Amino acid sequence: MRFAVLWMFVGVIGCSKGRDNSAAVPGGQVATARDARSLDAAARLQDAASADARIVDAVVPGSDAATAAATKNIDAGSELEQRCADGKGPAAACAAWVKRIDDGSDTDFVSSSVYERACQGGSVVACRKHGKSLLDELDQPISDEGHKILDQACRNGHDALACLYVARQMMAESNDLKGRLPTAVERYLEPGCALGNAKVCNELGFAYATYAQIKDLAKAATAYDGACKAGDTAACDKAEKLRATP
Repeated sequence: MRFAVLWMFVGVIGCSKGRDNSAAVPGGQVATARDARSLDAAARLQDAASADARIVDAVVPGSDAATAAATKNIDAGSELEQRCADGKGPAAACAAWVKRIDDGSDTDFVSSSVYERACQGGSVVACRKHGKSLLDELDQPISDEGHKILDQACRNGHDALACLYVARQMMAESNDLKGRLPTAVERYLEPGCALGNAKVCNELGFAYATYAQIKDLAKAATAYDGACKAGDTAACDKAEKLRATP
């Protein structure tokens, strides 16, 4: 019975339908036909890899079938990596590769050229990581370009960490903190916290509790509540203490 289920999954993989070959890259430009075809191929590889993972779960661990499925899954990932070619291959392949290896953290797993190319292929995660690397540059024009990329990843891509990075940069400009602070909070930290990210909610709570220009302990407590709901237990205590403050 177990192997019958396995062959059913394999049959589903073989009968999967093709995908729409249209794709868009940041800036509103339509991807080339080559990248569109690459996106289609990369998407099929992703689907195959996901199906392989399900097959592994369906068979006895350590069995020949499980080993074969796991090997095929690894091979699919390796092909994506090779097609991306360290950022010199099709943008869609790089985007699929970044999606495959991203674990939700902000650790960089590949080179900056891969993130740049993957960003062109529509990966919001890659845009955030590429944008942050530019934002940290001392050269102002490059840093400004990073700001623009992160702004798009935050507001259009709904990436909470991208929102956080832009806000931190704005608040770090201490020579114009008074003018930048409200924008940093309203345009980036508030939406980022609304996405349910504990780091962003903590930053928002700190801003409302600390800076005289926008100080509002009730809003600070609400922000810390958001971090608490996202799993930060220390934020729960902060919210409670703020509400207890006369």
